[in-house]
Amino acid sequence: AYRDPPEVPPDDGDPSGGTLHLTGVRDGTLRIAMGDAPGRPIDRHYRVFVPKAYDPDRSTPLVIMMPGHRVSHYGLASYTNLYRTADQNNFIVVDAEQQFRGTGERRWAWFTDWDWAGETDRSRVFLAGHSRGAAMAYIAALEMPDLIAGSIVQSGFTEFGYLDHRAQAPWTARRVPMVIMHGINDPDVPVRMGDEIVQRLRDLGWVEGEDFVYHRLANVPHRWQHWLNQEWYDFLHARPLPEGG
Repeated sequence: AYRDPPEVPPDDGDPSGGTLHLTGVRDGTLRIAMGDAPGRPIDRHYRVFVPKAYDPDRSTPLVIMMPGHRVSHYGLASYTNLYRTADQNNFIVVDAEQQFRGTGERRWAWFTDWDWAGETDRSRVFLAGHSRGAAMAYIAALEMPDLIAGSIVQSGFTEFGYLDHRAQAPWTARRVPMVIMHGINDPDVPVRMGDEIVQRLRDLGWVEGEDFVYHRLANVPHRWQHWLNQEWYDFLHARPLPEGG
């Protein structure tokens, strides 16, 4: 049920007061292959927020927000408060629905057991993720450093041996800027997993304060930290993808 588009259209009157297809909120659908059945297409939903200061004649930063396991992307606006941050800083937000697998056990999540290599086109994009979405934000940044300008990894982890896969040092590609956040009181993804992610970045040559920031937060559970939205955006905005990747 959470995958179905809402019956009531999104309210685009707060905070931007924008117009459909120009500013404000709108929903869209892509018809793409199912995660475990490339020959079977399935609808993949998304929600776009365009800030009120958007100018189609000027390039605008993009943040793709990826929610945690089985969390509906339709509720992310109130959970992350990103639309307000986007209005204040003039960037576009895309709340992305997770991948769906339907053969065998039906599952709906960000799957990180994908082929961790491949060619990409040059572009500029920031990834933001929470929990399993944070795992995807971290892995995608390391696998596509010529495409991903920076990543926000909140309450994240890796699996399927990815840390061992990325054990080689020194790193020879671009060090993708990242902001990692993890609550010490997280009952779902222990803080040691955030520590492991950060240690691997250090092993690969990332410099703390220059290439990444780690917020290891006391008294914080498994929640998105919206009060740090401006801080991580400032850090990443100051570190764009260089020309030529």
